[in-house]
Amino acid sequence: MPYGNSSIICGPEPQFYDPQPIVTGCISSGCCPPQGVWSQWSSSTSCNGTCGGCGVQTKSRICMTEANGCPCIGPTTMSAPCAFGPCIYPNNSCCAPFSAMVDSNKNVVCGPQNMP
Repeated sequence: MPYGNSSIICGPEPQFYDPQPIVTGCISSGCCPPQGVWSQWSSSTSCNGTCGGCGVQTKSRICMTEANGCPCIGPTTMSAPCAFGPCIYPNNSCCAPFSAMVDSNKNVVCGPQNMP
């Protein structure tokens, strides 16, 4: 499907197998999708921490159109904290910005310091 001006078609002559043309490559940056074309996010990595909200899990994605001269806009990786159980002495009970709190099941967990 062309982007922008509907009279511009990116890449070589379309090959029609279905009602929609299959188009590859980009002739100029004017043909590029506004955000580029990203792969799906990968599965998250294992948590690299064991307690206190001190761990991080990461997932990544690949810009599929950069090689054709169409850059992608946005991050290639995304990270989130993990391992929210409290740490046992001598470690800190929770890593910043988390603090120890009791959840609805009366378990001690690490959560945001700003919770009311």
